[in-house]
Amino acid sequence: LLLGECGETLDARSFKLGAVRLTDRFFADGDVTAKAVKSCRSYVRSVIEHFHRAVREHGFDTAIVASGTAEALATMIHVRRSSPAAPLRTLNCFGFTADELAAVVDELCAARSTAARTKLDGLESGRADIIVAGALILDTIARTFAIERFTFSEAALREGVLLDTMSGSSLVHHL
Repeated sequence: LLLGECGETLDARSFKLGAVRLTDRFFADGDVTAKAVKSCRSYVRSVIEHFHRAVREHGFDTAIVASGTAEALATMIHVRRSSPAAPLRTLNCFGFTADELAAVVDELCAARSTAARTKLDGLESGRADIIVAGALILDTIARTFAIERFTFSEAALREGVLLDTMSGSSLVHHL
């Protein structure tokens, strides 16, 4: 999680949360139960709660998400918005609400097995095994920090690390 303004990082924290890690911990057999969903949400909330003070102190105007899971969720939301789904050339800057996310999370959790999730509109079958945990992470972040709307970015952590590294390098100033 990162809070920034005009290219300056105000606060940033990395948490040991991820779709694969939480799938292994809460949904190892591929099945989704109400108890596992509740436990996963509670765990995510307990981990990210430590960032709440920074969010209260700095606030935010825009919540940007960037990851394969976020892209999968944005795709699912897009498919649900337009019937039939109008293809997009890019999801970059695609916006969606926390309510739309919550509806997709409910649908994912209702599809109790990986096999059932592979049949959901807009979800690539290769993500059906880890999508529930990833969706719960994002949904819990939305609920914890009162985020009403997200914007998807195709840029990911690796691009941010590269740009950050380059900005501290004298090589950038000479290009």
